[in-house]
Amino acid sequence: MDALLELLNSVSTLLIPILSVIALYFLIYFLIVLIKLLKKLHQTVESVDRSLNIVEVYLDQMKAPVNTITNISRGVDQVGAFSESFVKGLIEILISNMSVLKDAISSFFYKDGGDDHGPE
Repeated sequence: MDALLELLNSVSTLLIPILSVIALYFLIYFLIVLIKLLKKLHQTVESVDRSLNIVEVYLDQMKAPVNTITNISRGVDQVGAFSESFVKGLIEILISNMSVLKDAISSFFYKDGGDDHGPE
């Protein structure tokens, strides 16, 4: 049993430093890959930041034309609403005064009193 423990001691004395070096190598490799990834991520964030700044400038430039279009749209809506109310009012006036309008048209066409066949 003592021989087995001594053998394991000598093997572990040789393997532990070798395995530690291999683990250290993989740790260093992982850190290098992680640093490269972080650098790429930083470049991507800077690129996105520049793009957002450009978009913000374009949006600021678009505020005035959008406001103009909005004002024109409101004006067109107001004209449409006024036209609608005007036509509705005109129709209501014509309907309420239909008999007067009928008499005026009849008297205009049949004012001669001659050969015309007027309404009876």
